[in-house]
Amino acid sequence: MTIFPMQHIGIAKAKASFEKILARAESGEVVTLTRHGRPAAQLVPLNTRRQQLAAEWRKRVKNVRLNRPGLPKLTIKELIEEGRK
Repeated sequence: MTIFPMQHIGIAKAKASFEKILARAESGEVVTLTRHGRPAAQLVPLNTRRQQLAAEWRKRVKNVRLNRPGLPKLTIKELIEEGRK
């Protein structure tokens, strides 16, 4: 997946060319929709958003383990398995 710089597009233009804008997002581009020149929403590639969320959760789990020295040093996979019990 190629990552492009973020593009700003007015909502009126977006309405007129939604399929093209969607294709740009699917190819890895983050598109910011603006209303009267101010950001109103973002169209982001789904996989990129999932990757961001996964990275945030990995960081949170790591912080919890680091901030609680009494907890055993488990991997994320081990923590998930523990939660399923």
